[in-house]
Amino acid sequence: MVWFEIKKMLVYRKSYWILITLLIIECIQILGFTRPYDAVLEKNRNIYEEALSKVEGELTEDKRDYLETEMRYLNDVHMKMADLQMSYYRGETEEEDFREEFSSLSEVDERYVGFTKLYNQYIFVREDANRSFLYTGGWEALLNDPKVDLLLTLALILVLSSVFSEEYATGMNCLLCAQPVGPDRTVRIKAAISMGLAALLCLLAEAIRLGYCAGAFGLSGGEYRLCSLVSFGNETKELTLWQGFFLQLILKILGYMETACIILFLSVWMKKYSLVIMTGIVLLILPPLTWQDPFTFRGIPMPWSLCAGNVYLFGGEGELSLLQIALVMAEAVVMMGLILFFLHRKNRNFHGSKGLKFAACLLLMLFATGCGREETTVYYNSDGASFAEADSYMAVMYSDTGYLIQKDDGKISDFPLNARTGENVFSKSGFFLAGEECFYIQSSAIYENSGMPMVRNDVCLMKINLRTLQTEEVFRWNQETGWLFGLIDRNAQTDMNGMWIQKFFIHRQYMYFLRGDGSGEIDRMNLLTGESEVFLNKDIIRFSYDGKSFYYTDDFGRLVIYDLDRDREETLETVVAENFTLAPEGIYFSNMRDGKKLYLYSYDSGEVSKVCEETVFRVYTDESNVWFQTVSGVCGRMNRASGEIEFFEAPGFILAFSKDGDYIYFIDEAEWVIYAMDKSTLEVCGKFEVESPY
Repeated sequence: MVWFEIKKMLVYRKSYWILITLLIIECIQILGFTRPYDAVLEKNRNIYEEALSKVEGELTEDKRDYLETEMRYLNDVHMKMADLQMSYYRGETEEEDFREEFSSLSEVDERYVGFTKLYNQYIFVREDANRSFLYTGGWEALLNDPKVDLLLTLALILVLSSVFSEEYATGMNCLLCAQPVGPDRTVRIKAAISMGLAALLCLLAEAIRLGYCAGAFGLSGGEYRLCSLVSFGNETKELTLWQGFFLQLILKILGYMETACIILFLSVWMKKYSLVIMTGIVLLILPPLTWQDPFTFRGIPMPWSLCAGNVYLFGGEGELSLLQIALVMAEAVVMMGLILFFLHRKNRNFHGSKGLKFAACLLLMLFATGCGREETTVYYNSDGASFAEADSYMAVMYSDTGYLIQKDDGKISDFPLNARTGENVFSKSGFFLAGEECFYIQSSAIYENSGMPMVRNDVCLMKINLRTLQTEEVFRWNQETGWLFGLIDRNAQTDMNGMWIQKFFIHRQYMYFLRGDGSGEIDRMNLLTGESEVFLNKDIIRFSYDGKSFYYTDDFGRLVIYDLDRDREETLETVVAENFTLAPEGIYFSNMRDGKKLYLYSYDSGEVSKVCEETVFRVYTDESNVWFQTVSGVCGRMNRASGEIEFFEAPGFILAFSKDGDYIYFIDEAEWVIYAMDKSTLEVCGKFEVESPY
């Protein structure tokens, strides 16, 4: 009976071709598209492993002294190279002397990037005594894969959709129900084969990944704690790397087994093969295909959350304890048990009640409540905080004056638009744009009826829709009463003055902002409680945000990427910048190692490439071109496809750049005129006189 069902499922329906194709594509995908977790480390792996051999394992005082002494030496060499370059550019050093000394220092500096990777690992390891030094590239590639295997899911849908629906289409289910023993045994066999097939395919796919990562990168040190990996900086789980892998494997097997159960449930409930396939694709493939990382899992998990089992091992706020993981696994087992019970009752000589059907529908609804998403498509650059653009309007802030530009006719009006009765409303902040919602800081000077001077100063975080121009108050703090939203008394008074906030962004329920007192300090305020705290006590001038991470440069000019969710940071040794800006393809920055020329750091490859020979002041991008303005005020346009650069004279300094629109806006401070330049023809097509803000 068992072999007959296997033959019917795989041989008679030719489903084995689907599975063979799946395994071939899996091999191609894993062998051809698995990338190292840290491309820069892999390029400098020889130097890294040479130093790692001296410190591998637990951190000791001898290892600490070795790393810090070596790093101080390399930093001195690095600084000497920078000083030597500046001396040469200023004409204080002859070219022959410069080349000789620079060549000597470069031989030592070749070890800098590789050793710095180990030193960054040392900074991470010394925070927790449970962490150890080891080469993490293979384990990161093996364990740090949050994506669901959509090909495997699709194969299960195509193979399993006909298990019960074909019997309903031919009337075989009625014949089986007429037998005294047949229905019960048949259902159990079909369910066991389907779930076993899902588990076997998952095992094969993971075995291929395991073999590739072991051969391509190496999987040494599997006995060390899982928290030794940067991406799994756990504090609570007592797991080794191998234990973490097997826990992931169990979660994935449960996820694909639950996927098989759902497909069987749909085939019994809907009875039509084509309808089962369509519904399975909508429920099981489209959500993880269209939703972006990171996922937020809660309640009863859909199977794709289990299939991406590593989300349960991440440290930080989203980490689950082992007890919670056990409850998640128990939930999956209970769900599979309920589905199997439904299949058993439905495929025997028994007429179910309406209550049972209602319970089945409710069960299906519960599956859809287990996963949400968070957008990570926001690109915020503090250098571009003075303007924000949507389809209909652009909001522009210059000095103390705000403008609202209507894009279809170029009409300019004051910003903000609507003042409250009896109040003098003004804004001195920049903007933070999320979709069409533009956030800004608004201050209100309130006067009494007698016309006496200001008695209270309200400061609000406002939101305006740049399509409908509807405004909404998001948060208010008041100097006199200290009330939040007019509901909760904030006992802990903050030292925040909203009038000083000029550059800020919003991540989850927090507002991160640069203090305007010149300290360069980044503070964070919880918009739910009103509590504020120092986030980074460093001298920060420019920063960026991409919906997930915070970017800034350290004291050496190196770009630092701070993951806000996991509370960890990574330093890019190849990006030493005076200023930078985020773009979808990478990070544009002025390279301090090459006369502040414009360079591009690629997200995908980690490569650094020169864009142009000019020293740039600002950089902007659209779909076709990269636009920049030099320190002297000259502008350039580089075609992304050909790399050809065209320079043109600008009628002032860039005030606002329309990424999706047709214009660039310039301001001439001598005449206080705003010019609109057509991006395609580079001709001035609009001129608008404005009042001086001074």
